[in-house]
Amino acid sequence: MSQTLNKVHSGEPLRIPATAYNAFVEAALDFRSRQHNVAAPPGGGTASERVKIKNNSGTDVARFQILGIDGVVFDPQDALQAFQHEVVLRGNTPNLWNHREGRFVICATPIPNGTIGAAWCSGTCPVQINVTNEYHSYADVIHEEMTYLASAESGPCCILWKEAGTGVKWAVVRFGGRGGDKPECFLLTDLSQNPMQGTHKILGQGWFWVDGPYGSVQILCHPASQLDNYRLSSVWAQKVSGIWVAITMTNIPVSICTS
Repeated sequence: MSQTLNKVHSGEPLRIPATAYNAFVEAALDFRSRQHNVAAPPGGGTASERVKIKNNSGTDVARFQILGIDGVVFDPQDALQAFQHEVVLRGNTPNLWNHREGRFVICATPIPNGTIGAAWCSGTCPVQINVTNEYHSYADVIHEEMTYLASAESGPCCILWKEAGTGVKWAVVRFGGRGGDKPECFLLTDLSQNPMQGTHKILGQGWFWVDGPYGSVQILCHPASQLDNYRLSSVWAQKVSGIWVAITMTNIPVSICTS
């Protein structure tokens, strides 16, 4: 075949032997196949279920690890055509303040720091989960943890299957499967300063309060000057300007749940 793939000099008539033409076709098909493999990495799913994301975390990220979404690479104010042509997100180490409730992706390929790779933002995919309760049916991010998610009573990822037992387990999750919402509160653990310290609690199986996915958090007193209004019990809180603030009723905290 090497003799049929010769260059043509200027002025010479162009004659393409069948073997050469077939070689061109095979090369084109191979290129298209490799392009498809880049767009659809192993692991299943469709292109519409994945996005491209740039790893800005400062460390390499392995396949099936987690990146929180911090914005887009192409700002529509500066690069509108690029922004409209393709979604490319910016990813960072997950944190509870900015990335819970589904504002994260699961990497479909290894993504070295500073490079762009493919990740799941919807659909079904494998991931590791730190299972703290075998009855948990959902998962969400863990603060500053990229390797696995946290099991929970509710969350943006529905657990379709997971390995038996507790601890870090492999699982199959579905994005957009949020459900199982139950009452939640914060058990106050330290009232000596403002913000106060609290531990997230959710209503678990059998209507018992169990540890929630947010773990230990800071809770701003409201009103801030009346620490005496609070006691070492549980309060409802809501997030305001990046910090949890205790909900009050006529300056008295709403203490409904008990530890």
